Amino acid sequence: MESGTHQGVKRGEASPEPGEPRYKKVLNEVIMEQILQRENLNAAYRAVKANGGAPGVDGMSIGQLKEHVRKHWVNLERKLRAGEYQPAAVRAG
Repeated sequence: MESGTHQGVKRGEASPEPGEPRYKKVLNEVIMEQILQRENLNAAYRAVKANGGAPGVDGMSIGQLKEHVRKHWVNLERKLRAGEYQPAAVRAG
């Protein structure tokens, strides 16, 4: 990375300062890229499966989740990247 630039900011653009909206957007985009890396998603799936992951509030099992994600991945990824994904309520423990 070049000196004086933030990852995701084009060369020649002013580097945003921490706390500025553009800085937050770039940071969120970088984090989302890391979250959506195939290796990361597969590792998370394997961890839940190995843990005997209980169905969520929607009643979907880990096996059903795998098929659901395969079928709907394009739309899920688009919503995640756009900040439009709304997860279901978390089950009380």
